[in-house]
Amino acid sequence: MLSTQFMPPAGHRADGACRTQTGGKGVYTEVAGLDEIQCKQRCAAEMSCLAIEALVYSTTHGHVVRVCELHTLLPTRVAPLPNVRCLVKQQNGPLAGSVQKQKQPQVTLPPSLPIDLIISTINKRYRDGRPTNNLAEAGVLTHQLDFLTRRDYHSQTEPWMPCAPHSACGIWSDRISASLSNRRLPFLFSATQAGFVIDPNGLDLLCAFPMDGATLDRKCEPLGKPGCVPGCIGTTGPAWDGHYAKFPNHYNGPYDSNHLVNMMQRHEQTGGNEGYHCLQQPPSDCRYNELVFSASSWSASLPRHVMAVFYPYRASQQERQFARDLHRRFTEHFRIGPSTFPILMLDRRNQYQPFSLAV
Repeated sequence: MLSTQFMPPAGHRADGACRTQTGGKGVYTEVAGLDEIQCKQRCAAEMSCLAIEALVYSTTHGHVVRVCELHTLLPTRVAPLPNVRCLVKQQNGPLAGSVQKQKQPQVTLPPSLPIDLIISTINKRYRDGRPTNNLAEAGVLTHQLDFLTRRDYHSQTEPWMPCAPHSACGIWSDRISASLSNRRLPFLFSATQAGFVIDPNGLDLLCAFPMDGATLDRKCEPLGKPGCVPGCIGTTGPAWDGHYAKFPNHYNGPYDSNHLVNMMQRHEQTGGNEGYHCLQQPPSDCRYNELVFSASSWSASLPRHVMAVFYPYRASQQERQFARDLHRRFTEHFRIGPSTFPILMLDRRNQYQPFSLAV
């Protein structure tokens, strides 16, 4: 008999899909073939697991499909959906991962895939990316190192991490931004800066904009303010297009995670050029989109969601060296074999295979 108890999130029924406070899907590992009891047993045995989502359905050919999600970011809501249940693991004392006492999950290293397979996967995502709510099919997600994550900006020394709460940029420690590119939307945050290629699986998407979202001006003051979604809605500050109490999901956004497809359609319509000046110097052209992710899901998913370090082909020699240093520090920090974690160059002039191994 299973000794660990599982209950629905407080104030909700179990029938439905697990959701975070902001409505995102949270951070989880998917395991196929487990029923609800087996899913509970697996979660009970793993310290980092805080909740489960158990899905069972029949295909048109009569096959029964069972999927277990092991959540490492605590769900607080349930989205009513058929054939799925969301249950939170009950523990003695403060719940692991709660606001009162954050307990980081064990580090899960990225799978050791051949580098050529990593590159082909990234290029396929770029080549076949299209408007969709599935980030893995939408294109290639990149996070380039802006002034918040440059290591010379604050005391925090890991540029792959969101801002630390008590650092000089602590007011933005609740989120981290990225951009989505594909053959139809070949735009980058920067035409010259190094960064990371990101696997979106498990990341909690808070909102998206079809252009620069002026998210530095969209703050939750104080951090954790009820009703505030970092960088998105319920914010304060001098954002040029105003602050919203709910998601507009049209025009320049913000769009919630269920309307990513609409954001991408809007970006394709405008070409990302609305006359907005992002203060970057040419050859950067400010035509990128902006996707905002929760800092907690980003941190909890490291290093698994980082696929590669990259730099654009227009990067200076100094920036290319920065990328090599970044790659070395990242692999040393997470004890990843450099031979399974590539440095790539991005050349958007090649629409079908823009990413290649840097030499």
